[in-house]
Amino acid sequence: MKKTAFDFVKSNPIAWIALFFAGVFGIYYLGRKSNSTQEYDVRNLPNSGQTVPVGWAEREASGLVDDMHNALSIFWYEIKWTGPKILVMTRWYTLTDDQVTILGNLYNSRYGEKDGVTIVEGVEKQSMGFSDDIQNKLAKRLRALNFK
Repeated sequence: MKKTAFDFVKSNPIAWIALFFAGVFGIYYLGRKSNSTQEYDVRNLPNSGQTVPVGWAEREASGLVDDMHNALSIFWYEIKWTGPKILVMTRWYTLTDDQVTILGNLYNSRYGEKDGVTIVEGVEKQSMGFSDDIQNKLAKRLRALNFK
């Protein structure tokens, strides 16, 4: 009687171990591949996502949105001490149009309905004292990117 590959695997414990690790690796690879989806649709970005560094949205976008929300809403920032607001607004302003669009959409989806204020309204209503140059620039840029 002729031996098949299945007979070899049945009788060889090393083959069982190899098959086990191949299965674990296969499951890991498929799971990892399915989690690599982007949180944004590049068709909705001004430059089709070409100016977004690989992995940037996953690494930095959420933190930048939270920083902006904190700068715009926490009480002790409101007491005419505008340093953190200027820093966050400057950081947003120096990004590409695609990146700002991702951040604006994420901000509005995360905090717009909850706070009742869009990103543009939040930036425009801030009391910045003599430091309103970056505030005006960022608000104008957000409006140019069709945020309301």
